[in-house]
Amino acid sequence: MDALPLISNELPLQRLNKTGERDPKTGVMRKYYKLALFLVAAFSFVCFLFYKTQYDKLYNVLEVLEFFGNGKTAGLGGCSTLITRPPAFQRLSDDIYTYSAFCERSLASNFPDDCSIVTTAAIVKGSQDLTQIRCRLWYAGSTLPIDGVFAAAPVSGITRSNNGITPYQFSCESKYSAKIPYGVTFRTQDNQYESFVHIADSLPSNTSPQPDSVAICLLPPQTPEDTTYKALEHVLLNTLFGVNNFLVYDYSLTRNFFRALSLTRDLQPNIYLLPWNPPTHLTAIQTESLIQTDCLLRTKRLFETVMVLNNTQILVPRDHGATIQATLKETNLKGHLKVTVRHFCSEMAPEASSDSNIYSLTSLEQASFDPNARHKVGVESKVDFKSELVTVSEEFLVLHDYGACGKYEFETSAKDTFLLEQRQRIENKVGRFFPKKTV
Repeated sequence: MDALPLISNELPLQRLNKTGERDPKTGVMRKYYKLALFLVAAFSFVCFLFYKTQYDKLYNVLEVLEFFGNGKTAGLGGCSTLITRPPAFQRLSDDIYTYSAFCERSLASNFPDDCSIVTTAAIVKGSQDLTQIRCRLWYAGSTLPIDGVFAAAPVSGITRSNNGITPYQFSCESKYSAKIPYGVTFRTQDNQYESFVHIADSLPSNTSPQPDSVAICLLPPQTPEDTTYKALEHVLLNTLFGVNNFLVYDYSLTRNFFRALSLTRDLQPNIYLLPWNPPTHLTAIQTESLIQTDCLLRTKRLFETVMVLNNTQILVPRDHGATIQATLKETNLKGHLKVTVRHFCSEMAPEASSDSNIYSLTSLEQASFDPNARHKVGVESKVDFKSELVTVSEEFLVLHDYGACGKYEFETSAKDTFLLEQRQRIENKVGRFFPKKTV
């Protein structure tokens, strides 16, 4: 028997035909194998990309639900009729911008759904001839807008500042007040510029506000600084004292702020986010006046009590364990209320008694306030056209302001330890949302 031929390890095995020659089909089969492997790899890669895209979408949805809830529970992200169309600054010209629009009912009207006048919050830079502006109202089912009667007036009590900007209220009077428009267009007389503003959903005039409801419109900071814990302290402590609704004009709130609020289900504050994106820098007074216009029109007939505050201010009932609602009800306070502000100066060193605090909250560290810096802030409670201006006694309500006081004689400061005396209660309720104090 002949010995089998030796095959070198250095040469690859080759398929031979009967004559001992290389089979030509071998190369063709290898090409098919390579093509098949390439197609499988390409298909796997496409499947991976599809999976990754869908996974990212699902992750984002779950993240939103984690922060804002599913709309079936109260608290952050509860169903809101306030921001079905979030407001935004719209350019009418280089010097005129509109922000938000609302329907207002004439006092002489007998229709609960009357929309006699559309009021729009706006800002105007410099001296402009506003008489050249025209307004037109858009109605459902109509292909063309209907002309209205335009008028403009600066926000009451606000004068043009050094930056030349003045907050304004534009009004467009409707010829068909029984119908409610969904939008208003402003344009210059030469039709060179035009601005469309959605009209916010409004409630009928015979609608009653939610019983015992209190809302705060939270002003944005002047700079995009990190105000996470200031805003968080404002929301949680005001919630503790009975405020259950917050309209937050968002300029620079951080992810940590929303993450913390998503965990406050036991306190259940309702948060309504409103974007704040002014096209130019506004002073604090200009910002407050424009937001106050938007806030009071937006919350009309929704809440019994409304106020506009910044993130260093807390409205405090002066009875231990009391709420704002109970205080207003017991004292029968209603109308255009004026509440005294006490400035607890952030420049002052923390009280020695605060060394025993577990968590870092400014309101539990400051007790010195400037007795000379005494002004009042407005609170609107159960307001109607007959409401009068009412000054609230400091024995019932006081607004604590923990911002900077500026220059003043620190030796003349007075003490108010009302909140410090409630340290244990406050820390037990909201302390876990703040950093622990370092020893």
